[in-house]
Amino acid sequence: MECCDSTLKTLDSTERMYEAEGKGRTIPAAGIRVEDLRAEEHRTEPDGALAQEEESLPRFPAAMASPDAVYNTTTTTTPTAANKSNRWFIVPNPELSFTRFFVKVAEVLLAFVAFVLEEVVTSCTSCTALYFFEFVSCTAFLFTLLLLILLSTPLHQKVGINCWSQVDFGYSVLICLFLFIASAAFAGSNSGSEVEKATVGFGFLAAIVFLVDVLMFYKEKGIPFFCLNKAPAAGSTEPVPEVEKLNTNGTSGTN
Repeated sequence: MECCDSTLKTLDSTERMYEAEGKGRTIPAAGIRVEDLRAEEHRTEPDGALAQEEESLPRFPAAMASPDAVYNTTTTTTPTAANKSNRWFIVPNPELSFTRFFVKVAEVLLAFVAFVLEEVVTSCTSCTALYFFEFVSCTAFLFTLLLLILLSTPLHQKVGINCWSQVDFGYSVLICLFLFIASAAFAGSNSGSEVEKATVGFGFLAAIVFLVDVLMFYKEKGIPFFCLNKAPAAGSTEPVPEVEKLNTNGTSGTN
């Protein structure tokens, strides 16, 4: 009987709660108004919707959210570009090809050997020809070595000379002519010793290599123009002259 009485009391309290739900009364058992419960449910609904929206958003890896990771990926330089900018040997380049580089190395070696052999000569029948050959061979060795170093390294871009083709071509032609003249003069006025014959031989060999260099240059680039006739460099602020003058009404003079 006691069990039935407790059940009936529970049913009565439940009926009173449902009746009070529509009338805005206070539930005796809990002391809470029904309107307060509904307002609480409405306040918690947006939070649940926000949680659902957050769950529906795509998830990105943690590395992409890190600004340091993004910065590192976008500013990393390629190793090839860094190595290329730090190189001191830049052959081939617009001023010197691989083939002409080795030809110039041969010019330096032959001119040096001719100069050393000339210094070994102890006596001469005509010292003027010997001294002239000494001057030409020494000049060919030193200036060709300097030109080779400049053209095969970035130094030729920093000395302020824009007409390296003209310098290279003109120098090679002059040294070739002077070596032929000096070798021919010394060949005609020596005592005929083995050292003097070797000196003359290396002098002619050096002149031939210079001639080969000139012919290769002509085959690759032709006869270079003077620097003054070159087109203005990119980025130059020099104004370009007008081809035609305009009339006062803005039309061309040929109309």
